[in-house]
Amino acid sequence: MGKSKRFISKNTPSSPLQGTSPARGEANNHTRRNYTPCAKQLAINLRKNATPQERLLWHHLRNQQMGVKFRRQVSIDNKYIADFVCLERKLIIEIDGSQHAENPQDIIRTRYLTHQNFRVIRFWNIEITKNLKTCLEIIYHAVHFPPGGGSGPQDR
Repeated sequence: MGKSKRFISKNTPSSPLQGTSPARGEANNHTRRNYTPCAKQLAINLRKNATPQERLLWHHLRNQQMGVKFRRQVSIDNKYIADFVCLERKLIIEIDGSQHAENPQDIIRTRYLTHQNFRVIRFWNIEITKNLKTCLEIIYHAVHFPPGGGSGPQDR
């Protein structure tokens, strides 16, 4: 007989991750699959050129050490790149250097991210360097005890 043709419905997910569960389907709105080439290259460069504080914090967040998966340098809607993101909890961790002091763009960025239902926690580089244990406790609490028992907007 002849060769069989494979038909794909318009409703068939284009990726095995897309639409497999509500949590994953929701998270896919903000994943790297949606990167523009420019955003993807920027994220790659930021990963390669991480600050010492980013490397130190990543050492404690990677491999689900907090009980959830974190990603680093993730593009959010091709608009912003977040230092660390837990999509499952809609939690973003930002580590800021002195260039962020009183930066009005950070206020706009945080407002945008909270409107996307992310909670944003910011630490100064010096906090990671001198008080890592306290920073990790704050992150752990945010992951395991979100405000209101759900994941709503919050800014530190």
